Amino acid sequence: MKGFKENNIYHLIDKERKRIVHRYHNEHLIVRIASTCVLIILLILVIKFQISYISGYWIEHTYNFSNQTSEECLKDKAKSFFVGFIPGTILFEVFYSTTYHTPKFWWLYLSFKRNLYQNQDEVRGNLLNKYEW
Repeated sequence: MKGFKENNIYHLIDKERKRIVHRYHNEHLIVRIASTCVLIILLILVIKFQISYISGYWIEHTYNFSNQTSEECLKDKAKSFFVGFIPGTILFEVFYSTTYHTPKFWWLYLSFKRNLYQNQDEVRGNLLNKYEW
């Protein structure tokens, strides 16, 4: 069986259960990739929310740089999240699956991703802010 070593815990399982584990391992690849992506996205979301709260609301109100209420701040954070979540999730899935299937070219995908996300904050800022001329 490809991917399983005989010197680990699988030698304690009979042949039928080995076959079931092997079949589950191959059939549920998309579920494993999707669940990994969801966990990583949730972790990033929690970390980004704390950092953006401190840098975007707390510091600005401490030094009176902003007159935005907390409700408006939360609305902007929610807009920003949904503007970046859908394309970010799709691109993360694409980059993760291509890196998984062709691991020798991880550096190429990483450089493409870096260049793609380099201007993300500028685009998101232009979508959320109202400019009056």
